[in-house]
Amino acid sequence: MCSKMFLPVTLVGVSVALAVPIEGTVKAYSKHRLVLAYLSSPETFAVAKAFGANGQLDLWTNVPQNNTIMFSVAPEYFSKVESTLVKSNIMTEVLEEDLQKLIDDERSGQVYRLMSRRPFDLRNFETYDQIVASVDYYASVPHAFADISRFVIGKSYESREIIGIKFSNSVTKKPIIFIECGIHAREWASISTCLYMIHQLATNQETHKDLLDRFEFHIVPSANPDGYEYTRTCNRLWRKNRSCQTAHCFGVDLNRNFEAGPHCGLGTESDPCSDIYCGSKPFSEPETMAIRNYLAGIKDRVDYYISIHAFGLAWMFPYSVMYEHCKDHQELLEKAKIGVNAIREKTGTVYKYGPIATTFYRVTGSSTDWAYISLGIKKSYVLEIQPALSAGGRGFLLPKEKIIPVGEETFAGLKAIWLSIIVQWPAPYPSAMVRVSVLAIIGISATTAMFQDETPKSFTKHRLVFAQLPSLWTFNVARSLNENGLLELWHDLPREGSILFSVAPEHFPEVQSTFNKSNCVLKVIEDDLQKVIDEERTGLTYALGTPRSLNLRQFESYDQIDASISHYVNEAGFLGHINRFVTGKTSQGREIVGIKISNSIEKKPIIFLECGIHAREWASTSSCLYIIDELVRNQNTHKDLLDRFEFHIIPSVNPDGYEYTRIQNRLWRKNRNPKKSNFLYRCLGVDLNRNFKSGPHCGVGTEKNPCSDIYCGSNAFSEPETAALRDYLTGIKDDVEYYVAVHAFGLMWMFPYSYTTDHCPDHDDLMRRSKIAVDTIKATTGTQYKYGPTAETIYAVTGSSVDWAYMELGIKKSYVLEVQPSLNAAFGGRGFLLPADQIIAVGNETFIGLKAMWLS
Repeated sequence: MCSKMFLPVTLVGVSVALAVPIEGTVKAYSKHRLVLAYLSSPETFAVAKAFGANGQLDLWTNVPQNNTIMFSVAPEYFSKVESTLVKSNIMTEVLEEDLQKLIDDERSGQVYRLMSRRPFDLRNFETYDQIVASVDYYASVPHAFADISRFVIGKSYESREIIGIKFSNSVTKKPIIFIECGIHAREWASISTCLYMIHQLATNQETHKDLLDRFEFHIVPSANPDGYEYTRTCNRLWRKNRSCQTAHCFGVDLNRNFEAGPHCGLGTESDPCSDIYCGSKPFSEPETMAIRNYLAGIKDRVDYYISIHAFGLAWMFPYSVMYEHCKDHQELLEKAKIGVNAIREKTGTVYKYGPIATTFYRVTGSSTDWAYISLGIKKSYVLEIQPALSAGGRGFLLPKEKIIPVGEETFAGLKAIWLSIIVQWPAPYPSAMVRVSVLAIIGISATTAMFQDETPKSFTKHRLVFAQLPSLWTFNVARSLNENGLLELWHDLPREGSILFSVAPEHFPEVQSTFNKSNCVLKVIEDDLQKVIDEERTGLTYALGTPRSLNLRQFESYDQIDASISHYVNEAGFLGHINRFVTGKTSQGREIVGIKISNSIEKKPIIFLECGIHAREWASTSSCLYIIDELVRNQNTHKDLLDRFEFHIIPSVNPDGYEYTRIQNRLWRKNRNPKKSNFLYRCLGVDLNRNFKSGPHCGVGTEKNPCSDIYCGSNAFSEPETAALRDYLTGIKDDVEYYVAVHAFGLMWMFPYSYTTDHCPDHDDLMRRSKIAVDTIKATTGTQYKYGPTAETIYAVTGSSVDWAYMELGIKKSYVLEVQPSLNAAFGGRGFLLPADQIIAVGNETFIGLKAMWLS
């Protein structure tokens, strides 16, 4: 039976009526650990989620953020949880050994006295009664510059008044800024931050006259007072309101209870015991109904709807219900960047920003989407403020001494966007010049949103930087800097705890300072990236291809590659059977050419090599050209291979992207399909190695944002290049013995699976053959490769060609190589920029390993 009874509680010698349901006893967290975990695949989150469902841990993040989750776990479950997570290839870091001590620290100094009319105490987290009393105090004291009044939007399930405070400095109607805080009970930092802003507007009106002259403020400091008080008296980690649902389950997640998208859709649960229970219907709860009714009366005047949450450092806007961009995406993105930059300049804190669905996760029933979609409030934002989801953060438990700093930084960011003026576009397609300037404003990554009509990208004075991360969580700092356009990551996830990135000269001091704060030392490998690129291009010609052998002293143009293949076919008939073949055409009309090499007409097992699928990986294409040249011109040396196998080699699967790297932007990764362009940014291209049918489409290691370097495409095989490979391989799959995808860089020899950490059925044989190749390279050149399943050796990813070849085509010996350069700066690694004088050496080394494996 569910009862809404109240117990008298005596605290600090004063009897006060606290809304504590009879079922509620104080939840203790003695010796509970607070843990940060880094996931390697979506399946591994399911492991953590299963523990949560069984009550053996408490997830503090509903879905992974940057492949990271935070949770607390009781001492009796810790060993089992840790052991299982380790077996699932989940790396963990214990942030706090005793969660109760943190909670006690948070509560120290709090006095549970009768409420008094006084300003907020911003050194402590206030009770709800004291919040109400302080709002009454501000409303009752005369103010020189503003009229302040208290309002009530409704009552909570336990009959508390849900109060708010209004600020205005004239009787003239002005646009309203509405701020909703504390909708999730345990997010105390949300409430304290809104109290800080109320205090600023009430006591420093002259300082904020610019704001008060333009706007009227309506702030609800705690939209969920029952839940908030419950976190103070019974269970610090309670999230929902306190409405009775079943005999044992209380509460609804209020931020899943608005009318936005299908009710109880993605990111919600229909189980009343779940932390993200959506309620029986939209607005089933008195708290959400109160917000709906209040906003309905003022919606035509509301300029901004701001929802404050904690934690995670993200500045977001609609949509949360879907990945599609809302029609006001441009302005919302520009303003978000203004807010994020203001915070970074003030405190150094780095926020992510963008649509909710792509920045955090998809969810239905959120207040921000409801305000935008149903009320038509175009400037609707949701903020996830401090703490960060990192090794330095403590999740929902913001230390009291940070109440004011976090309030200050949040207010600084909000004030910057409120006072900003954004120029509106007169038409949906700005001119090329304006489009480029917009990208400069909003920080779109240098290797993503590039236009057909742009000038070549210069990297003058850009530094190439190597960083050894002190912990895996430092990568989140790098990822945030990358998303905000301050640096350019050269790979998706850390490799052996290291990352490589480039950074423009104007951003380097800030990037260096941010990493220093994370105890991460940077090593500058190259001071001027453009000089390295110019050296790489030395001797390159852009003339039409001429019929000659490949020039392995430079990086050939695609036309020259095609011409040289035709030359081998026409002039090298002494080998026996060499043919040029075409798998299909690119979106720009280039033929995707390959070469077949055999020394007889009889049918043999096929070795298929796929090269250059990522445009900027020139070492992949050049290594495959070296292998072609060796097989054609030194057939006697390689007779053992040619007697056993027929070779089908595609030296550049992505010729449009490859040519684009030669002419416009050396660091371009994707294809150049204009059909996938976003109407505003015209973000071209799809990551072809995320576009195959392997694992869930757009799963782990991919992005659904068309501007991302790892955009997966609208569906599997949406691109002409991947569709061409699929169609060609389908016709020969029964004859293919080896499928080898060559990439660069990093020195890794890998095989399926990439989409899961489970071992494939042929794991042992693939591992044995990999070892033969790696050992042969080590013995011959001294280069040391890592080897193993892709998900364990580099990272988990869906949509890869190698998993597709293995799972869909049944090609058991499927491999993916990451050839030279090395990632390690100590060994002269320069990422994608292989010096031209190393083309032959790297090609030879790669061929040595492959030949050893093929003949094993």
